[in-house]
Amino acid sequence: MDASHLLVWFEEGQLRACELADVPDALVYKGQVFRAETGYFGDVDYLRDQQKRLLGFAYYSTGKWEEVIRERLLSQSKNVKLDGGILVILLEPRPYEFESVAAMGTEVYRSPTDEIILAIPNWDFGELAFKLTTTNTPTSTPLNAGVPPKR
Repeated sequence: MDASHLLVWFEEGQLRACELADVPDALVYKGQVFRAETGYFGDVDYLRDQQKRLLGFAYYSTGKWEEVIRERLLSQSKNVKLDGGILVILLEPRPYEFESVAAMGTEVYRSPTDEIILAIPNWDFGELAFKLTTTNTPTSTPLNAGVPPKR
């Protein structure tokens, strides 16, 4: 995958993902505007299967803001869980191994109803063990109309 980020969101409890070339200030999905949060969610490591394909992500995050986001993510899908205090997001649920990447730069987008979309940086995703979604994906707002700039 050559895109700079992977966009990850939830659709009826299922995780979906698509490529994201540029990280916007806001996204639109199913009529809702998701605005970028200003806090730092934490470093991310990659989860790989035995063939070294990307299955998902692991976040080591602490602090009150991160706890709020973590709890919301846990409530959105059964493929998000805690593994020894580490938030695990599995796009392909199967046994995994941690790959230490400590990638920085995940953007967290939140809707007025507290739904979450993540833009996860590509620090060498390599081969994916899951299929990317190509239809009904979140889109950036047209010229970020009506969206205040990030702080």
